Amino acid sequence: MKILSIDGGGSKTEILLWEDGATHLERLGAGINHHIHGGDAKKRVQEILDRYEADIVVLGLAGLDTPRDWIYWRKAMGERVGEDIILVHDVDMALYAGEGRGVGIVVISGTGSNVYARNGDRWVKMGDWGSPYGDDYSAHELGRIVLRRFLRMYDGRSPRTSLYNYLVDRLGPSPIDTIYGLDIPGVARIGVETCIEMPHEVVDALDGIAYGLARTAQLAAERLGLLNARIHYTGGLFRCPLYAKLFRKHIRYRGLILGRYIGHPVVGGVAIALEKTGQPVDPQVIEELDKRLDSDEQG
Repeated sequence: MKILSIDGGGSKTEILLWEDGATHLERLGAGINHHIHGGDAKKRVQEILDRYEADIVVLGLAGLDTPRDWIYWRKAMGERVGEDIILVHDVDMALYAGEGRGVGIVVISGTGSNVYARNGDRWVKMGDWGSPYGDDYSAHELGRIVLRRFLRMYDGRSPRTSLYNYLVDRLGPSPIDTIYGLDIPGVARIGVETCIEMPHEVVDALDGIAYGLARTAQLAAERLGLLNARIHYTGGLFRCPLYAKLFRKHIRYRGLILGRYIGHPVVGGVAIALEKTGQPVDPQVIEELDKRLDSDEQG
């Protein structure tokens, strides 16, 4: 059976074609979130479907947060949803990537952010209220903090530090024009890059975000009776070593069980498709597939 798994986030899209263990991975530099990308999100999905042939497609998307969002994508995909297309929220795909099944906890700190826990028919998703009201523990939120600090320095309301000089170089000769031209993924990229290149300038913000994410994971675990579950984590902000270290510290401090970093949530689509078609799913195989894709990228 040939499985096509598509993981469409806010800033990027991963495409995995899987057939009996053989894989092909493609990454696009644009996301598939209709709240951010509008009609281009639907066009990108259709272009992917036209380019690849598969027996079953698992479409994992960010932004499936209200009944209206599900209706939008069901209409966009037509009768194929429920037949050869399985439509899921990207957090479900990430959970399957971590556990090989739909039970457990996963936290995401990417362009957006949320905590997702599932236990049988019960589930809870926290923090995923979009950039205007939520995404408190995201790269976008960190980018907003960084840019607010820069603007205070620009005004003279705060003393200028090395962060100011770094952002002047990063934003170019007209930094204010650049800031006003940024979209949500652009702000998120500034958050991640500052975290990696200037972590000492944002350590307080990073610690606050990591603390809040770990606390929310604990609340989700308590609500669903999953305090003995592993807490997996994924998303671009974890590419910053200091943030990943702080998050792991806060998880362990709360007595929770740390899971693993999921480099490629798209592998969860393979587990979802296998489960949907009644085939056995070996969690170890899914984990090894994730690690192999990481190794292939780095090699």
